[in-house]
Amino acid sequence: MVDSTKFSPEQIGRVSTKHKQTSDDISQQLNSLKAEIDSTLASSPSSMTRALSTTFDNWVESVRGQVLGRIDAMSDLIVKVSGNQAAADEEHGSKLAKFSPEVGGFLGGN
Repeated sequence: MVDSTKFSPEQIGRVSTKHKQTSDDISQQLNSLKAEIDSTLASSPSSMTRALSTTFDNWVESVRGQVLGRIDAMSDLIVKVSGNQAAADEEHGSKLAKFSPEVGGFLGGN
């Protein structure tokens, strides 16, 4: 295979994994905050506390859908694009290998 990309598949996998871990970490922090708000609501069921809980729930739903959803999609896209690039590199490398040794070698083939 002809290497034409700056990152190795292993590096790309690590970046993708890091994105997933970041998404999971944010999700866990949101869950922790929700537990604290629920605890506060249980001890103080005032209208202000209920409003805080409702506002927080709406915000969390937005963060999960827009931010975490996009982080996860980016992670998946990184892996997909990397695979597409590797396949294109392989295809182009095999086409170059069909040239005569002198031309193929000059162009990066075998």
